[in-house]
Amino acid sequence: MSKYTIDLYETAEGHRPIEKWLGELTPTQRRAVAAALDEVLAEEGQAVCGGHWGDPVGEGVFEFRIKHTEAQIRALGGGPKPAGKQQASSEKILLRIFCHAYGQRIVLLLGAYDKAKHDKAPYQQKQITLAKKRLKDFNARTRQKK
Repeated sequence: MSKYTIDLYETAEGHRPIEKWLGELTPTQRRAVAAALDEVLAEEGQAVCGGHWGDPVGEGVFEFRIKHTEAQIRALGGGPKPAGKQQASSEKILLRIFCHAYGQRIVLLLGAYDKAKHDKAPYQQKQITLAKKRLKDFNARTRQKK
């Protein structure tokens, strides 16, 4: 059983931006994300910060970096090998997911982007700002429910 639960930010209208982003990824990228969430983020939570997996970006948000294939991630984490015969992919994986840790070991996924496609600093800053805005929205709506 994982140490952390992965949760998805949901807008007031019920949209989950991470689900939309995942749908835009290639199958190779989706498998890498699934492995990284399962083998790394669900096990380490915000402790990924300060290593090659992540860094804090401020205001309670941290960046989770994925730059390995599913097979590489599972080998690093000691988890099960990918099912079936996996072909080596030359596809570049350079993904960023913005997260917030809260409650009893819960990691909230706020936003994400493909840094291989959007490698300019202004784009990254825009994504960080959006993640922080989503966290403020999440916190405000969570307080209202109490």
